[in-house]
Amino acid sequence: MKVKVLSLLLCLAMLLTALSVFSACTPKKGEEVDENMTVVIKDGITSYKLIRAERANSSVTKIAMDLRATIIEKCGCEIDLNSDWVKNVEEIDPNAYEILIGNTNRPESAEVMATLEPNSWAIVNKGNKIVICANNDSLLSVAVNWFVDNCINEEEKTLKVENNLSKNDVLGDSVLVSVNGITSFQIVYPKGNQTLEYYASLAQRNTMVNGGKLPVVTDDKAQSEYEIVIGDTSRAAAPTFTGNYEYSIKTEGTKIYINASDEETLYYALNYYLEYGIKVSEGVVSAEKDFNKTAALSNFFISKWKLNIPYIESGTIAKAYNLGPGLVDDRNGDTITDSHMHLVYNVEYSDFEKYATKLESFGYKKAYTSKTENNDLWGFRLGESYAYVHYSPNEKYIRVIWDKSSNCEVADFEYVAEQTGTTTFYQYSIDLGGCELVFGEASGWGMLYIIKLQDNSLILVDGGNNPSWNDRSMKGLTDFLYDITDTDKKTPLEIKLWYFTHPDDDHNGLTQPWINYLKQH
Repeated sequence: MKVKVLSLLLCLAMLLTALSVFSACTPKKGEEVDENMTVVIKDGITSYKLIRAERANSSVTKIAMDLRATIIEKCGCEIDLNSDWVKNVEEIDPNAYEILIGNTNRPESAEVMATLEPNSWAIVNKGNKIVICANNDSLLSVAVNWFVDNCINEEEKTLKVENNLSKNDVLGDSVLVSVNGITSFQIVYPKGNQTLEYYASLAQRNTMVNGGKLPVVTDDKAQSEYEIVIGDTSRAAAPTFTGNYEYSIKTEGTKIYINASDEETLYYALNYYLEYGIKVSEGVVSAEKDFNKTAALSNFFISKWKLNIPYIESGTIAKAYNLGPGLVDDRNGDTITDSHMHLVYNVEYSDFEKYATKLESFGYKKAYTSKTENNDLWGFRLGESYAYVHYSPNEKYIRVIWDKSSNCEVADFEYVAEQTGTTTFYQYSIDLGGCELVFGEASGWGMLYIIKLQDNSLILVDGGNNPSWNDRSMKGLTDFLYDITDTDKKTPLEIKLWYFTHPDDDHNGLTQPWINYLKQH
């Protein structure tokens, strides 16, 4: 009997020893690693939950969900994400261990939010509540990124926070517009103005990162604290312009107002702001905090110059040519995205250089240069306004193109296929069966080039004329692309680049019909 009792006591002693060892390496609620740190996650265990506001918008919800996914990935620990809903505020548990994301109904969130300076974010460890909050969604994304980078140790699979952590950061010289597509900003234009709707789309395109777009709304929609306002809207009293070609760019806190005496000058002012007032870098879009400019364009427009870029002062200006749109269907007439060109005769190379200097004096930046024998082509960009200037010494002319169709410079395009397949070049002949062929109008315009890259993504070159595209021919092309890429038809085709040698109808006629076809099928 003594042996049995001693054995039982020995087992109990061993069990208590094991439990004490296990307890030593398992964090209790808010257990401190040392007197300065609080363990949130260790050994795959946590007592904390992530909390967001019940009525959090989609951006805050995404930030919270992404944080949860990051914690699970880097710490190897499941952690709950809940809303802050309670039937009565009295039911809020002050002893619960929570990471509060954004402006929740917890008193700790309200306390930290009240201390925020304009254009700032904060992370504060308040007892058993870790508060992460900011003035807007973009700043909240920055705060969460800081939290991940500074509090998670992926190698140790831990999440630790300083007991007295009170991190505050104020963006000094800039206003955060978006972070990885998370934004509180919106772009506003006057309701019913199609030209300014197009201008707003340029601003949206310029500020887009990682697929995230600033919403575009008309001025009859609800105001936001964060806006880029284009033109004479109901948002604020329009500035008074006393002369022609005047413009104003004004920053008031987190609102930017861009206006002008006329729509042509407004186009320039907007692109000037996009070039010099907006910065895009590594997924972050920011606006200069105190960007203000009021000026009048001089030596920019003349009546016979039809391009919304500075006119050339030398030589003889020929009529303007309409070069057609990019992805817009122009079968019913000219469109707002049509590109235009002027030829200027009786000029020398010195006139070409002088004109390039003039463009730069208006803020245009030289994007690239190209030279073939003695022919020069220089590309310039101001915001979303592209200008190409070509000099031909044999013909003694300068060709000036105002490109409203491109959304990517050739020099900026770079893609490396990661797979080890083969790259194949195709000359594709369009199936003209079923088309209403008229010799000289459709029968000769039925070809495009296709480059299948190693990873089965695609580059397309040109696209035939409108008359040669119908459901039969578009289905034929679609089936062919799925076939050569070995892609399931439930999966979208991956087109890395669509290049047009020049924007004439017989080279870009496929774009809009085929895009509409793919949307419907």
